[in-house]
Amino acid sequence: METLSAIARRQHEHRERTSSRLSAVLTSELLPDDLVELATYYLAKAQRDLGLTDASRRGMQRVASARGRLASAARRGLAHLSRLSGDFPTAVEAAGRLGREGRHHRVLGDVWWVQGDMERAVAAYLAGRSEAEEHGVVDETAMVQAHLAFAVSFSDPLRAGGELDLAERLLSRLSLRSSEMTARIAVLVRDAGFAADLPGRAAVLLAEIGVSGLLHRHRPLHGRPSTFRAHPARARWIDGEQQTRERWRHLVTTRRNHLATTRQAFHTCAVRWSTRRDYDRRSWTGWSAPRN
Repeated sequence: METLSAIARRQHEHRERTSSRLSAVLTSELLPDDLVELATYYLAKAQRDLGLTDASRRGMQRVASARGRLASAARRGLAHLSRLSGDFPTAVEAAGRLGREGRHHRVLGDVWWVQGDMERAVAAYLAGRSEAEEHGVVDETAMVQAHLAFAVSFSDPLRAGGELDLAERLLSRLSLRSSEMTARIAVLVRDAGFAADLPGRAAVLLAEIGVSGLLHRHRPLHGRPSTFRAHPARARWIDGEQQTRERWRHLVTTRRNHLATTRQAFHTCAVRWSTRRDYDRRSWTGWSAPRN
């Protein structure tokens, strides 16, 4: 019962608590084989969320090697770990072997956005959403929609509102804390450059992420892939670091140009409105003045 309780509570408590409870259950060696697989997998997921990638990888490898019912999910977990460690070619290769059961499209989308290739990320997430909808997988539909909204928020902030609304509706029926955080990060990405209160909102969200123990979710809030800062020499980019930097630079430049255009348009409208208001005021004054 402790195993099932820890798994059920993981969306509502700090991942460290989940990790501690599952570790204790596994150490007791009292679980039947099928529950050992279940506990090992969810322990590995909690460890990944806490940034304990080596321990998480060992757990995922054990589950994948056992070839049980969670083997496909564990292989997906290994692909995510490759991405988080900056080994992107390995993550793409692993995604190619996952198939529908392993949520291959979402895994690929998660790789492409880090490369700054939002077009391919959006295409992958759209394919993943369509596949999930076709097979009636409600939780995957909601998860991939949150990721889609995140990618669109980088490349097309005007379109992002609709994607975010859909993500919110889909997630409201479920309990997927990590995906809810992804959607909230997407809102910040969409508003970057537009909202003066963005730093304060980001700080609040970072604090909430820390309380949840979802440390790997900090990365997008820094505004660029942390691999650039952490271990640039160790990262294996899909088409090289320079090309990746150029794509991110293009995204930033495009956003700045959009902001400049928007502000200029707003200024022009304000001037026209002000001029029209003065004209209307003069006209009204002239019309309403007493006539001799």
